[in-house]
Amino acid sequence: MQSLTKKNINIIFYSSEIDKYKGFKEFIRANGIKAYSPHHVEAADDSIKSYIRQYGSDILNNCKKEYTFANQVRHKEQDYKCELCGHTGLSALYLIKNKITGKEFWVGSSCIQEFGLDKVKSYTNVALEMAFSQEIPDYDELITIPDTTIVIPSPLYSELKKRITELEKAKKSFVNEKSHISESIKRREKVLETRNKIDEYLKDNTDNKWAVKTEVIEWYKRLSDTNTDKTTASVVMDRLLYTGIYEKSNVSEVLEPNHKAHLIQLFTDQYRDTRYKFSTDQSGYLFMSTVINKKSIVFKVDELKLFRNYQNELIIGESIQIDDIKPYVNISVTIDNIYNFLESCTDNHLVESFSITNDFLLIDVPNERKLLKVEPLSQALDILKLNNNITDLAKNVSKVSNARHYKKSYINKNVNEVPSLKTRHVFTPVEGIHYEANELFNQ
Repeated sequence: MQSLTKKNINIIFYSSEIDKYKGFKEFIRANGIKAYSPHHVEAADDSIKSYIRQYGSDILNNCKKEYTFANQVRHKEQDYKCELCGHTGLSALYLIKNKITGKEFWVGSSCIQEFGLDKVKSYTNVALEMAFSQEIPDYDELITIPDTTIVIPSPLYSELKKRITELEKAKKSFVNEKSHISESIKRREKVLETRNKIDEYLKDNTDNKWAVKTEVIEWYKRLSDTNTDKTTASVVMDRLLYTGIYEKSNVSEVLEPNHKAHLIQLFTDQYRDTRYKFSTDQSGYLFMSTVINKKSIVFKVDELKLFRNYQNELIIGESIQIDDIKPYVNISVTIDNIYNFLESCTDNHLVESFSITNDFLLIDVPNERKLLKVEPLSQALDILKLNNNITDLAKNVSKVSNARHYKKSYINKNVNEVPSLKTRHVFTPVEGIHYEANELFNQ
C-alpha cells in the first residue's frame, strides 16, 4: 500500500491486530486518525514505511476480520454521516463492532461491505426489516384485505388495493435503502384512511337487507359459463360490485340460493292475495297452488320473471297484488298434478293419455279412428293453462313443436312393442282402443 484512507486508519487503530505492530500504532497515535497520503508515508520512519508498503494490505484485512455487524440500524433521519469514511446524506447507518476490542462504528451501506461479512446485504436487510417492524408494527394487518360478509364497493376496494401496493413498494424501497422510513409512514396513513372508510361502510351496511353478500360473488365465480343463471347475472354483476347495494334494476337478476330465498321470503310476506298460495320445496324452488274448477293444481313459478315484474315492490316493501299469475307459472309435472289439471279442463274427455317420461299427450279425434299425439307435453300444458280447453288445444296444435296423428289400429297393434305406448298413463279410455290387454296402463 502506498497510502491509507481515514477509513483504513480507523479500522486498523481500533483493532487488536495493531498491537502486534507497536511502532505502527504509535505512529498513528502521534499523527492522528486521518488519511495518510503517499507523501506522509514517505516521510515516516523506515520501519513504518515497511509496515505500510509491504504489509499494509494484510494488516488491514486481518483487522477487518475482527469486526461484525451488530444487527442495529439508524433510520429516522435523512442526513446521516458515516463514522468511518465521513460521507454524509445517508438515509441509514449500520452498527459494526470489533469482537475483541468492543469498538463500534456507525457506518453506511458501502462501508459495511468493506468487512467481507458473509451475506452482509442480507444482514442489513434484516436489520432494516426489524427497524420497519418497529415503526409500522401493524404492517401485516394493514396489507391484508379484510374478510367481510358483504361486498366492499369496487371504488373502495380498488383504492385499498392501490394503497396497499404503494405501502408494499415503500417498504421494499426502505429495506433496500432507496427511501426513508417517512415515506412508508405516509403510505401507512393512506392505507389506514381507506380502511377507515371501509369500516364506516361496513358499519352502515352490514345489516342492510339490500347489501350484496360476498357469497353471491363466490356463487357467481363457481358457475360454468354455460349456466343460464350466470348469463343472467353477468349483465348486472359489474354494477353490483361497483355499488355493493342491490337496486330495482338488478335485485331480481341474481338467483344465488340465499339471495333467492331472501326474495321469496319478501315476496310471500308482501303478497296480499288469497287466490294463490306460495311455498317452496326442499330444493328452495318456489311453487304456487290454486283451485281450478274445484281441483287443486300446483304450478312451478318462473322466479326470475316473477321477481323482475315485482322488483319495485320488493325493494320498497310495498304490498304485492297479482292480476294474472299465468305468465309466471308452469304446471308442475307430476302424475297426480297433471291428472288434477286435466280434470279441471273443459272437454277433458278427449284426453286419452299422457306420458311424463316420453313427454307427450294423446287426444281423441271425434268421429275419426285416430288419436292426435301432441309433444312436447310441456308446450301442450303451457297452452292449456291459458284457457283450460282441450278442444282449443287440438285446434291450435300448430303452436306445439311436434304433433301428428296415429291410427287407433296402429296403437292397438304396437302397444306392447312400443315402450312409450305401453307405459303411458291413461286418462280417459276412448272407443276404438283395446285396454283389456294393457295391464300396465294407469287408469
